[in-house]
Amino acid sequence: MINYFQKKINRRDRYNTNFIVLQVSLLNNLPIIKENYKKLSEIYEKFLLVIICPRNECSKFKNNLNQNNIKIIDENEILEKKRFVKIFNQLLKNKRNKKKYINRINWYFQQFLKINYLLKYKKKIVIWDADTIILKKIFFFKNNHISNNFGNFFEYHKPYFKTIKALTQKEIPINYLSSVNQFLAITPKEIKKIIKKFISIKIYKNRLLLKNIIKSFLKYHEFNHSLFSEYETLGILKMENNNTDQKTIFFLRYKINGQLSLLQKKIAIFFGAIHYTYEGNKKEKKKILSRKFSNLNFLTLIIKNYSKYILRKLQFLFTSKQRRYF
Repeated sequence: MINYFQKKINRRDRYNTNFIVLQVSLLNNLPIIKENYKKLSEIYEKFLLVIICPRNECSKFKNNLNQNNIKIIDENEILEKKRFVKIFNQLLKNKRNKKKYINRINWYFQQFLKINYLLKYKKKIVIWDADTIILKKIFFFKNNHISNNFGNFFEYHKPYFKTIKALTQKEIPINYLSSVNQFLAITPKEIKKIIKKFISIKIYKNRLLLKNIIKSFLKYHEFNHSLFSEYETLGILKMENNNTDQKTIFFLRYKINGQLSLLQKKIAIFFGAIHYTYEGNKKEKKKILSRKFSNLNFLTLIIKNYSKYILRKLQFLFTSKQRRYF
């Protein structure tokens, strides 16, 4: 019996190696990326960290991250920003609140960089947010063809699902949980199936995918700061293809206002947290990373969030059959 479980663990380890960790980032995330890279190196035997960044920041990233398994890519090699901005502005031509949409253009651009990279290279990839640090091993892949699906109870945002429905003409699964987990794993086989799906609904060729995604959230919504999610879109399409249920996960994202200590990380792991995120703009992150997170604030945060996680999980188990998004 022990040998059987040991073999099963060894198989899981074998599939969860030799993959790409994909990040889109600015320089303000460099300290977080360094810490996350160190932790990833402790957990996983073999991976390639790919960082997509603006051209004027490439040299600084390369100088600070010169390991053999780190690759820095100019964002214009994946998607030319001028082209993206031009298309975005053209589609905003007769839109109300134009300035508000333009203020969010960089946020949308980084999502399209990730999607374009996936569709271009078709590798075994884990998209990972640049402001997030892993705490313990995550089994991203079931095997070399199927990735595991993860879901959480904290990130549900209705406009994302309206955009997906407008884009794909698909109903959202009743029991679907949010895939905004700050990471998403995907295999070459799953990427190819998503491309076939995009081709079948005639939104893939040339610049059509970019235009149609933008159209889908500009046409069907009043202004909202967040109208499209690459995580939700890829997560739903991926689940449709690999027919694997979502595994619920717990993590820390909001209201972390200082660097976590070693003890705090151990406590987070004890509660089952798989990662934590330093939220905020450039100035806010600089302040957060320059001070310690008090133990009292940390304990308040994790107890409050873990309690919510347990309560929402129980609620989901008892009411999931009646769950509907529209």
